[in-house]
Amino acid sequence: MRKSIFPLSGLLYCEKCGSRMRFRVGENKKQGQHWSALCYHQYKDGSKCEQRGKVMDADFFNVLYDRIIHVDPNILREIEMHGSRYNDT
Repeated sequence: MRKSIFPLSGLLYCEKCGSRMRFRVGENKKQGQHWSALCYHQYKDGSKCEQRGKVMDADFFNVLYDRIIHVDPNILREIEMHGSRYNDT
């Protein structure tokens, strides 16, 4: 059984290598409990992705919220044009 289920699982991808990001809950004295998005991708040659990860702080969630609320009008127009193909969207 999984300890934590992260609402963003499967939605965030590494900007450097394109792999799906993994999530971890961390805790320290300065920030308290926090979530981090991390890339653990390993290339075929054995090297690892350079992406260190990102603490998902209030700034991160504010930007995410703005992107969800202010959907690109072109995307909305595309959804309207193709109707039933995007019902789940």
